[in-house]
Amino acid sequence: MGAVVQGGVTRASMSLSLGNPGATYVWRISSGDCSSEGNIFGGRAVYQALTAGDRGTAEAAASIAGELSSGAGYAARIAEESAGGGGQVLACGELWQTN
Repeated sequence: MGAVVQGGVTRASMSLSLGNPGATYVWRISSGDCSSEGNIFGGRAVYQALTAGDRGTAEAAASIAGELSSGAGYAARIAEESAGGGGQVLACGELWQTN
């Protein structure tokens, strides 16, 4: 997962490996950390679904109006797709700011 903030827009990308071929997964960045999820940054609709190919890999991107706040906690999650857009979280990683 990676994200770049520039000019009031956050561009984020997510990669998946070891997915089930043909399965669709959802992902999101939210405030908080992996043990306590807050609000979804930008809302669910901005995150392109991850659909695993024959080798179980997928990539997706999102362009989000707004900037991640320096010093605030954020986490990225991948979940199984479900009718409500959520689903069981399969992976979570906390975001770190680098310069």
